[in-house]
Amino acid sequence: MLERLRYLRMAACRRLRANYRQTLVFAAIGTVTERLTQVPSWFERIERDGWAIFLDAFLRETVACALAALIVGFSLRLCTEKGSDLIRRPSKFLIMLTVGTAVATVLAAWLDLMLSHGRLADIADRPGELVNFWMQSLLWGGLIGWVYLLSLQRAEDHAGFTALLGKQALLARQLARSRLRAARAQVDPAMVARVLSEVHGRYRDRPPRHRPCSTT
Repeated sequence: MLERLRYLRMAACRRLRANYRQTLVFAAIGTVTERLTQVPSWFERIERDGWAIFLDAFLRETVACALAALIVGFSLRLCTEKGSDLIRRPSKFLIMLTVGTAVATVLAAWLDLMLSHGRLADIADRPGELVNFWMQSLLWGGLIGWVYLLSLQRAEDHAGFTALLGKQALLARQLARSRLRAARAQVDPAMVARVLSEVHGRYRDRPPRHRPCSTT
């Protein structure tokens, strides 16, 4: 049992460390995209609440969105060894996306509550905000998460293609060596020695020819 848990922990750490920068980049893209979709409501909130309250709420919402994006991104990376695994099984992708966004919504609401120094009971007073945040997480998490998986698949395909090119070069080198060995095996050393001795015997007794010197 302990060995199984240790293996799962090592596998999870390996998956989370693999391409973690790419996961962070897509989480940042998701956060920025979600924030930009709220631009039309910013002006109304500024006029209603003022700059101070708006900036405080904006920072808290941005942190909550970033946390949700990180949870969704790393949960998708944790559930697949390769990006093509979830692409070939969209039902599994939808299940993991739903569960991941639900967990991200709860944690983001808890973080927002801690930053605003509110009470735990305040979360139950705003179910509409939670549902809206969860739907936004599903929407942008699904779109950007799918693009993220496609990028993982592209990186895997590129790595596989590079490995195939390396194997092709190795096989070509081995083929050239085998052809060289076959050519060497076809050469008879005794025949070469006999031909060289005949040539040497034919020209051994002949005196060297000297060109006459021309006198003027």
